[in-house]
Amino acid sequence: MSNWYKEHSPAIFIFSVLSLGVLLIIVSNSIQGSNEFLLIIKPILAGIGGTFTAGGIATLFLNLPNTREYISNTISNLFVTGDIISSLTNEHKAFLKKKIISDEIKNSTEKIEVGLYEMINSIQKNCQTDFHLHNYIVDFTVVDSEKYNDLVEEEQYVSYRVIADHLPVSHNKMFELVLEYHSPVLDNEDLVKESFIQKFNLKMGDSYYEKKDLEISEFFIAELKHFKYRFAGKVKIEDSLDIEIKAKIIKPLIDKSYSLYVRYPTKGYTARLSYKNEYKYVCNWFRYWDKTNSISESILDGKILPNGISAISREWLLPGEGVVLEFH
Repeated sequence: MSNWYKEHSPAIFIFSVLSLGVLLIIVSNSIQGSNEFLLIIKPILAGIGGTFTAGGIATLFLNLPNTREYISNTISNLFVTGDIISSLTNEHKAFLKKKIISDEIKNSTEKIEVGLYEMINSIQKNCQTDFHLHNYIVDFTVVDSEKYNDLVEEEQYVSYRVIADHLPVSHNKMFELVLEYHSPVLDNEDLVKESFIQKFNLKMGDSYYEKKDLEISEFFIAELKHFKYRFAGKVKIEDSLDIEIKAKIIKPLIDKSYSLYVRYPTKGYTARLSYKNEYKYVCNWFRYWDKTNSISESILDGKILPNGISAISREWLLPGEGVVLEFH
């Protein structure tokens, strides 16, 4: 309380002097009658009131720089603490956001191309999710099928931790997990659609799912029939949740590249691919920006293995960013 009074004492003094002066003038003007005492006291009160009022106004002008600085600091604190945001309309928030972006890229608002601004805005919206992921690992191990000469067997392993970004209103959020596996059907009529997925095990917290929990459907691309295996589930997350997926798939080796991207902001990402040592393996990261303009060992890394490649990100990946692993 003493610190507050010390900080605001000049304003309190000015307000008190002005208030007292105005009060005395009002009292003097309200005095009526022919009483000799009242006739004497009326001009005295008016004079004292005028003096106090004039003194208060003079003091106000003398302290104007401090007053202006105080008001400026108060408004600045509203922006710094974020308290002013809740009072802005959506239109005002959008305008303020655009001004901030233009200041950060050292350009005027009018000169920002619509496409560039919309891309920046889209990146921000994609990051405004209820969850982010930690230590994402995806591993593909490919071997030639002994039973089907024109097919390969692919072992998949995926694990990561889901972290809930709490809102003040609720600590219980629903995380939706959607998995899809596509496989084209060639000349293997004896290979029924249930056989393309050899194994499927999903551990989501304390819940377990198997191959029987997959939905199987058919679709065509350029008159070539494909099988689609789909899993969709939701689980409530209070703080964090560990997810682990193990799958084994039999498929034709048509596409020799794996395009992997994240759906949520992800810190720590590792992708591995292994097949045969006779192939040349490469990895290419795709990101909205790269601070180093190249693959840096401290941020992004691509490491050649004896029969494959690994790609490691030690930094945040935003939704839509990821890596392409390929061999040829």
